[in-house]
Amino acid sequence: MTPTTAVTMLFKRIVVTDSYPVDLTLTDREKTTNELMNTVEKFPVNKINSKEEALNWLEEDE
Repeated sequence: MTPTTAVTMLFKRIVVTDSYPVDLTLTDREKTTNELMNTVEKFPVNKINSKEEALNWLEEDE
């Protein structure tokens, strides 16, 4: 099947059913992954520009 044929079939199906013939809802796993990614993005980030800054940051917890 060529891409043109596939697209034509898709468009015909959309017209006949008056809807998109593919389920676009997220799975539970995708929802959980998105929630995790959104949570992680809120974590504070320290920008380290030098070896000295890295060593200082590593020694902070000691």
